[in-house]
Amino acid sequence: MFVLLFAIALAGETRLDPAALPATVVAAVQARLPGAVVVGAAQEGKEYEAEVTLGERKIDLAFSADGTWLEEEERVAAETLPEAVRATLDKRWKGWTISRAERALSQSGTRFEVVIAKGEARKEVALTEAGVVKQVETEEAEGDD
Repeated sequence: MFVLLFAIALAGETRLDPAALPATVVAAVQARLPGAVVVGAAQEGKEYEAEVTLGERKIDLAFSADGTWLEEEERVAAETLPEAVRATLDKRWKGWTISRAERALSQSGTRFEVVIAKGEARKEVALTEAGVVKQVETEEAEGDD
């Protein structure tokens, strides 16, 4: 799934009160990130999404109904992106600036989802840690969140 994870209002998702999350999901959140506080939730089909805070960090998690972890996303500073990711962006999109970057972890590995901008044009680029481009989408110009 290639989106900046958990812009909760996406089509197909139903926003939930965090207290409505299944106990299996709540337990899985605490097992994955002990001490995390669930501040938002959604359901899409049989998958649940939890927006959590852990200290100053804001992390989005996805779980199946049985509590199986599916994905985790967290915003990161552009300067902390792996060198290979920055090099690919600099080479393919010279003159574009990074307006948002996220690290996404899933059972298939780590990827980075980066929104780049040049003037009014915006693109969302998904890359592996090695800087291999997996997908590029053009976005309409709008605010960062």
